[in-house]
Amino acid sequence: MKQQLPDEDQGADEFLLQEYEHFLSSKAEGTIDAYVRTTRHVMKRIAQRPGNGGRFHPRQLTKTAVEVYLASLEQEGFSLYHLTRVKSTISSFARWLMEETGRLQRNPTRGIDLPSQQVLAPRELSEDQHYILRSLVEQ
Repeated sequence: MKQQLPDEDQGADEFLLQEYEHFLSSKAEGTIDAYVRTTRHVMKRIAQRPGNGGRFHPRQLTKTAVEVYLASLEQEGFSLYHLTRVKSTISSFARWLMEETGRLQRNPTRGIDLPSQQVLAPRELSEDQHYILRSLVEQ
């Protein structure tokens, strides 16, 4: 696990993250890094919410907390693809909290639907674009 500066971990439960990281040990290193980084960020943001006392506790991982977190990422301009990955990571963490540790009763991501990807209408090429494309095909 990478060393973090103390102020980066405000609100995250590092012991819980280490347990989760150990659980993920069979996954690829990049996957583990992404899951732990995302989970740390979720913990930190939830801990900062009113009434949470600045420290994360699994009972704070509620459907409302996840919805608010995902909405804040969307407002910050993150893509639907990123939101889907984050929701999947939170779901994995919640499943671990439920099945492996018994610290959570239900998965807070259940019932949270993200908007589907917009299907864009086919775009017509301009005359110049059409010319370039045909020229490339002829080569």
